[in-house]
Amino acid sequence: MKPSQNKTTTQPLMQMIDESIIKHINSGNYHISLLHLEQILHENGFLNHNYQIRHVQCLYYVKRYTEAIEYAQKYISEGNPSKDLTFLIGLSLYEIGQYYEAANIFRFNPRWELWYRKAYIMQAYPRNIINKKKIEFPVKSEPTWTQTDDSVTVVFPYPGLLKSEVTVDFYPESVDILIYRNEKQSFSHNIELNGAILTYTCSYSVNHDNLTLELVKVVKSKWPSLYYTDDIREKDYTIQAELQKINPVTTNLLEESEADAILACQKAQEQMFGPPEKRIQRYLKDKD
Repeated sequence: MKPSQNKTTTQPLMQMIDESIIKHINSGNYHISLLHLEQILHENGFLNHNYQIRHVQCLYYVKRYTEAIEYAQKYISEGNPSKDLTFLIGLSLYEIGQYYEAANIFRFNPRWELWYRKAYIMQAYPRNIINKKKIEFPVKSEPTWTQTDDSVTVVFPYPGLLKSEVTVDFYPESVDILIYRNEKQSFSHNIELNGAILTYTCSYSVNHDNLTLELVKVVKSKWPSLYYTDDIREKDYTIQAELQKINPVTTNLLEESEADAILACQKAQEQMFGPPEKRIQRYLKDKD
């Protein structure tokens, strides 16, 4: 009886998870669906064919193109016959600029003819005349942000920013951003967040006008602000006022420590040679 009971309880649970995955995919919350799928993969060690397609699809939509290609190739080699996986490989190759390889995938299916033409044109177009306009380096500015109970979207208005100039590191409660073109043109952002995030499901994207961060919250909630309010870097301190508070204390400590040191030396001398008057008498006696 126990195995049948486990089976009957597992089926509704998996159905609920499946419905949640589909719901979030249809609503564009690919990070949430990806989290469900990676949890299933971690617990079971495998995904069924439908889940494999959804897994690669979510990786593609969160712009993790290299991982999407790797997993799609893995699932195909393990026996998944779906052409959707091949199509997603082609899309991912196109997004990372591998137009020739993408065209070679799209050319074998008439349904993908439009994508084949796009990839063929892009790979044939002279790279050296794509963009001759000088790109101005962006000026550091503060972001705008929006949130849901599950996620946060942070947008930096950086027109002309190139993806190759951006490095983003996600940490459990902060995000480090480095914008670097050369030694003279660079700056960084450090965002101490108001809550914890799931680092492995966060992502960023760069288009012609914006740098966008997609953050996934650990706990469903509404953040009162993007920044952690107790972060000392966000507070306005007057250096001179702080020094005036510190200097008297430091002076007293130095004076006290100096007096203590003198007393300690005197005690050590008395222990070794006796009081000063006896030392003088001893000195005069030895001299005679």
